Amino acid sequence: MGECVTGDHFTLENCNSKVVGARYYWKGFEAEYGPLESLNSTFFRSARDENGHGTHTASIVARSMVRNANLYGIARGVARGGAPSARLAVYKVCWGTLRLCSEADILSAFDDSINDGIDIISISLARIPFVSYSGDANSIGALHAFRKGILVSVVAGIFFFPGIVGNAAPWILTIAASFVDREFISDVHLGNSKIFKRRNAYLWGSITSYSLGNTAHTRSSRRSTTMLT
Repeated sequence: MGECVTGDHFTLENCNSKVVGARYYWKGFEAEYGPLESLNSTFFRSARDENGHGTHTASIVARSMVRNANLYGIARGVARGGAPSARLAVYKVCWGTLRLCSEADILSAFDDSINDGIDIISISLARIPFVSYSGDANSIGALHAFRKGILVSVVAGIFFFPGIVGNAAPWILTIAASFVDREFISDVHLGNSKIFKRRNAYLWGSITSYSLGNTAHTRSSRRSTTMLT
């Protein structure tokens, strides 16, 4: 299943019993937007992920079980994908910080994934604003996959356009984003010995003290950046 296509910082050794295939598509992109080098951002002319988005979405789908996972000591537990025993074939079609994609490349990836014998296609990209089923690569490619008995799961929209659905063809499974149903609590210690609790996810930088008027100070022995919930 799949083919392991080598490229920048990606060799045959990067494919294994988990990642069984990896392809990348750039010809349509360069015909539409120009050379990848003109993006002025880090990229690998290969299936390697340069911004973390592909790694993140692949982990959601098929990450193997990892015990004692945590975010700098917070939310400790077992992390796993939806189907930990699944194998992955990767088809990279978007480039640059803004993840620009060519519809010609998207359709090429659909063709290859169908021919590779993929069981489920998971896609995390959307065309906003939506034009029509006949003018949308996701809708067209998903229809071909559907006719071959392949389930196509597609994200409802993208964060640049909150509240707007870009993938709603009746032959695809549209998935909306959600949020974590728990709170991450950190203590804020004031100079007058009062303690306030706040929703927080401590990551970088240690807060030693901030002036509150002329008398009170805050201090903490934990590392953090605020997460709004």
